[in-house]
Amino acid sequence: MADEQGSLVVRRRVYEKLAERAALSVDDVLAQSTGITAAFDDQASNSAALYRSLPRAVAHDDGSAISLSIAVRWPARVNEVCRTVSDQVVEDLFRFTGERPVRVDVDVAQLVSADTDSAGATSGTRGKPQRRRRSGFIDLPSASESVDLKKAASS
Repeated sequence: MADEQGSLVVRRRVYEKLAERAALSVDDVLAQSTGITAAFDDQASNSAALYRSLPRAVAHDDGSAISLSIAVRWPARVNEVCRTVSDQVVEDLFRFTGERPVRVDVDVAQLVSADTDSAGATSGTRGKPQRRRRSGFIDLPSASESVDLKKAASS
């Protein structure tokens, strides 16, 4: 009897929740609730089924591959944020489950301006998203506005 060992089965949803929490632990990653069709129809945006929370993870049953969509604060170095999120997901999954995912795909589903950050970002609660303009364009400040060019040139 003492030689028999049990097994641990980790459900797919556990991998997804761990990946989402790991993403939120990275600077410049925001918890964001968005209405998918809010830009097109005011009545449709009232349905809870049309809201999507970010970060959002989808995992294979065995946790070998994770796909993660995140919202990133603008301006940020998106490639560095994605790399850091991927590394953090691998580290946290290994720490909590003892298994490393073979693949972690990170995509940026939303860029959130630092000016509108407090209005659109949430802390895990579902708030009504801000209405976008119908043209489909999002105004982002230029990256040069966030950097003092004189200081950068003198260093």
